[in-house]
Formats: sequence, structure tokens, C-alpha cells
Amino acid sequence: MKLLVYFLLLFGLGGCKSSRQLASQQEKPLPPPVLPQSLVQKQLDGVDFFAKGSVPASWTLEMDFGNIIRFKSIDGPDLNSSAVSPVAQAGNKTVAYTTNVTTGQMLVTVSEEGCTD
Repeated sequence: MKLLVYFLLLFGLGGCKSSRQLASQQEKPLPPPVLPQSLVQKQLDGVDFFAKGSVPASWTLEMDFGNIIRFKSIDGPDLNSSAVSPVAQAGNKTVAYTTNVTTGQMLVTVSEEGCTD
């Protein structure tokens, strides 16, 4: 009988230790995502923000916050501007960059949300 009690006691302590170890493993933060080589190269080239899309046509946006904003579209002119300070939008996690380009004004709005089509 005593042997059974000791066995259960040891088994119970071992189980608690495993639960604590499991809990500490779950609390560890996830490692940062691995960036594709093309984005790593953009970072090395000084690009702070990059976005691309396909509506209404294929386009890319590159921003070097201290230098330049570049917008390229497959069916329109490329727009380049010097960097401007962002303006936070009230009530949400959005910032706007408004700048002058050769054809008028360019407004870039960046929202902290998932990507959508």
C-alpha cells in the first residue's frame, strides 16, 4: 500500500512539473517571421515601408521615411516625392502622408490591419 502511495506521489509531482514546463513553453513569444529575400534587399536599400496591390492595376509603393516616396503603377505614371511627416487619423490606427507630385497631390493612407483583396 505504501509503495502505491509513493508511486502516486512521485507520478503526481512529475505531472505537475511537466505542466509547469508546458505552460512556460506556451508563454514564449513566437520568433519573428522570416522575410523573403526581396524584402530583405529592400530593407538593405533603405526602404522602410513596402506595399503592392493589383486593384485597379498592378502597383507598388516604397517609402524611405527620411528620403523619398515612390509609387509605381503598370498603367500610369511613376510618382516620386520627397518624404513628408505622417499625420495620425483620429480614432483609429491609421496615418496619412500627403505630398505634392508633378501631376498634383498624392495621398498615401496606411492602416494597421490585415491584407485584403
